[in-house]
Amino acid sequence: MPGPYFEPGRYLCRITAQGFDESSEKKTPFFWLSVNPLARQNGQQEESCPDYERTVRMYLTDKTVQRVVDRLRDLG
Repeated sequence: MPGPYFEPGRYLCRITAQGFDESSEKKTPFFWLSVNPLARQNGQQEESCPDYERTVRMYLTDKTVQRVVDRLRDLG
């Protein structure tokens, strides 16, 4: 059963795990983060989130590696 739906936006999250892996079919490498969203940032206010873990996968190819680096820098 899939977890709750999260509205698009910026979230404060707790990272619970991270690593590298590859897709099962094409063997494309990716960096992944398991996160627990804590709050959605809505202007000056924060909205609480349901307690649910999400996994974010960022695939690494010649065309996407700079985008992944930029996303990770943006995440801090």
